[in-house]
Amino acid sequence: MKSLWKRLCALGRHEGGQGIVELALTLPLVLALLCGMLELGWICANKLQLDNICRESTRYGITYAASNAENQAMVKNRAVALATDNLKTGLTIDVTYSDASDYRAGDLTVTLSYNLPTLTPLLGIFSGNSIPLKSTCSMKMG
Repeated sequence: MKSLWKRLCALGRHEGGQGIVELALTLPLVLALLCGMLELGWICANKLQLDNICRESTRYGITYAASNAENQAMVKNRAVALATDNLKTGLTIDVTYSDASDYRAGDLTVTLSYNLPTLTPLLGIFSGNSIPLKSTCSMKMG
């Protein structure tokens, strides 16, 4: 009886593959957290850059105001000039005035839209491989 008990206790002492099993259980969670942190940083950095481009383009439009059509072209050119290479290709720029009859009397509103491609395929499963970013800035003309 004692020898059977010793054999059963000895079976529980072999823990040769425990580390590999723990790694296999925790690695997907750690990789998902890492991918999530990378994606969040990528999204926040590009959103901040889009906000800065929008604000600077609007400021440029109210400072160097020419005619209506020239001012819209100047604002769009300024936004494209400030954008980095990854933002230039798919950037949508919309320039509107609150007073259509006299563009210097109202507000200048610049809206930038961009579909940001995902860095990792993990977020692409849920969002369709792109995240829509939008930034709007409005400033008083004159």
